[in-house]
Amino acid sequence: MALFENAIRKESLRSVVRIYRWDGPALSVGTHQRVSEELAARCARLGVPVVRRCTGGSAVLHGRDLTYSVVARHGTRGVLEAYSEVARGLIWGLALLGIDARVGMGSQSTAGTPVTVPLGARSACFGTTVGADLRVGSAKICGSAQLRRRGWLLQHGSIPLADDRALTRRILRHSGPNTSTCIEHLRPGTSDAELSACLVLGFERSWGSAREVALEELLTNLECVE
Repeated sequence: MALFENAIRKESLRSVVRIYRWDGPALSVGTHQRVSEELAARCARLGVPVVRRCTGGSAVLHGRDLTYSVVARHGTRGVLEAYSEVARGLIWGLALLGIDARVGMGSQSTAGTPVTVPLGARSACFGTTVGADLRVGSAKICGSAQLRRRGWLLQHGSIPLADDRALTRRILRHSGPNTSTCIEHLRPGTSDAELSACLVLGFERSWGSAREVALEELLTNLECVE
């Protein structure tokens, strides 16, 4: 968020791609999701902080994933067009690992007034695929969310490195189908550093190497949900 606000304030001409890991497990929730006292207590018992994102979307369990964020001008591009431009960099990066990812073709949420919704079976990000997500075959490999303000966009997303679906179900009490996958299933032995390097090359191939890229920073100073 600091990179996003700084770019708006300085009217920067440079886009920024940031790729990072989380310092331990944490559950991030969309800006309009409601966190019940029961969920907060369950996360506290499991030692999983709950943090609120500035973007929408569904809950994501971090810690065994690689997270990216992009700050760029969106100009006249619509939401899905901007998603597609970012997706190209991600797709090229995954292709360097031999992973054939495509833009998801699931249902896309409609525009309108945001609605505050409770966390539940439909609130796990990797439980469903929407138009902006990436999939390998029928399995989701990357979920993303976007914020737009004053001609700029902040988009971030999560790529699971290992299978954390069991803990996600335990936290969210989500017993429905989950057709997501992870890097370990698709390309066993891939390290986070290798995936990071490939994503950087993917964005360079898609956007050009003049863009500023920051690698593998730990996410700190998180804003916790009250």
